[in-house]
Amino acid sequence: MKNEIKTIPDSAVSDIRNNEKGAYTAEIDGKTIHTEKEWLYAMAEAFRFPVYTENDRKTAVWYSGAYKDTERYLMNYPRYNDWMTDLSWISEEKIVLIVRDFPHIFDGDPDAKGYFLKDLRDILHWWDTEVVNCVVGGQKREFTVYLTDKNK
Repeated sequence: MKNEIKTIPDSAVSDIRNNEKGAYTAEIDGKTIHTEKEWLYAMAEAFRFPVYTENDRKTAVWYSGAYKDTERYLMNYPRYNDWMTDLSWISEEKIVLIVRDFPHIFDGDPDAKGYFLKDLRDILHWWDTEVVNCVVGGQKREFTVYLTDKNK
């Protein structure tokens, strides 16, 4: 298994969805992500990170928009990293992330875009190799990231 990042034309997204049936498919829109906070919240929504209810810290639920309610749920990088290296609530063995309009993500901030790519490579590496050494009973998962570009 080799988890990888692939650049594809935007027109190929429907083919990817058809070819990846049975996979958990998350999608984020690069045109809407300009800051680290927007990135973290977009990933939380796309991967449906569990949200613990106010009255019951043991019961995780997910609801759309939970991560935009920053008074109830603060998303930060350590929390994001914990969830991305867990994903236990996702039953599908294969995971696909589609980043639409990738050239526009973090427009005007090449350092942030580079950090985003490094983070994705680290997550793919985690699921490709490290999970078996770091988690009791940890299982590798196939994880593919597709970066779309309308100009390709």
